[in-house]
Amino acid sequence: MKVCIVTLQYTNNYGAVLQCYALQKALEGLGHAANVLNFSALKIERLPWWRGWGLKSGLSLASLRSKYLRLRYSEAACAKFDKFRSDHLKSTQKINSLGDVGAVLRDYDAVIVGSDQVWNQKWHHPVYYLGDESLGSIPKTIKKISYAASAGSGEIPLARREKIKGWLAQFHAISVRDEFTRRLLQNSLGVESTVTCDPTLLEDFPGIEDKSSHPPEENYILAYFLHERSRALAQKTLTRFSKRLGLPVYAITVSAHEAFRPPGADHYLNEVGPAEWHRLFRKAGFVCTDSFHGSIFSAKFRKPFVYCISEEGTGVRLDDAAERYAFTDARVTSTTDLDAAVARAQNRDFDKSSRLIREHAEFSKEFLAKSLPV
Repeated sequence: MKVCIVTLQYTNNYGAVLQCYALQKALEGLGHAANVLNFSALKIERLPWWRGWGLKSGLSLASLRSKYLRLRYSEAACAKFDKFRSDHLKSTQKINSLGDVGAVLRDYDAVIVGSDQVWNQKWHHPVYYLGDESLGSIPKTIKKISYAASAGSGEIPLARREKIKGWLAQFHAISVRDEFTRRLLQNSLGVESTVTCDPTLLEDFPGIEDKSSHPPEENYILAYFLHERSRALAQKTLTRFSKRLGLPVYAITVSAHEAFRPPGADHYLNEVGPAEWHRLFRKAGFVCTDSFHGSIFSAKFRKPFVYCISEEGTGVRLDDAAERYAFTDARVTSTTDLDAAVARAQNRDFDKSSRLIREHAEFSKEFLAKSLPV
């Protein structure tokens, strides 16, 4: 079958790009020809230096830090994302108009929406439901499937529910990435779905290893944090873990997406691309993160790790993965018991976690195979 993937690969987010690559490889492994829809549903702008300082909303230290990181590092990091997409993703022709989507999809036997937060209502867009007239005419013979789609942690507004329900009624098979999204579709729309794994758990990423100087040769703690709200918790956690483990902390500077890096690191890795990011996780001795994909890759690589949830965070997606793959002991919400958190991470039952991941990946591949018979 010729399959087109509709997802968030154009965002400069490590998890978004790697999950797209992994799904493409998984589909090819099942005997399909897979391409990625080269259409940006969101307006991704690289702002000129004089914009984005937060002056309209009130200048803050956080906005100044974020702007500095973008100015200093984002251009080189974005270039690495662009190169990864060019080298590793097989894309359709570039689509500039929403009305041209249908014409491009006519060349395919099936369309897969997902993975990642394609159904997050913060960036609601009809292209992720394949049902709006503005997309152009999509033949009814094309199979519409969702794979490991996530709604994030928000509700579906009442005003959108009937339309979204109608769009999803045209899907041949629906799978989601987490229990929250499954319940959301069931309770808000009356739509049933199956929980499948993130695509990054389906593949081992052959052929993407980078030749850069990263990571360091020494054993290290890797810090990967996305959110400003994690600043205080990250700093205390990294300082304590470094002292307890006797290891240096290397932190990834996120400049191409959220523009944040945690305090408390010994070294900062700036301008990191997707392939470097993957290798940094694979080589780490210990990981501290507040990221879904940071946690997923840590579990995949059998790394002792913790995921930090600040008071302002919800942790819905992370907690779901922790329950599913047996790493609930990785959750850190305060600095009161960090020594115990290190011990839990080091003594985790990695065999159990790996077994659960493997079983869910096999189940998820069966979902794809049944939904897309060769």
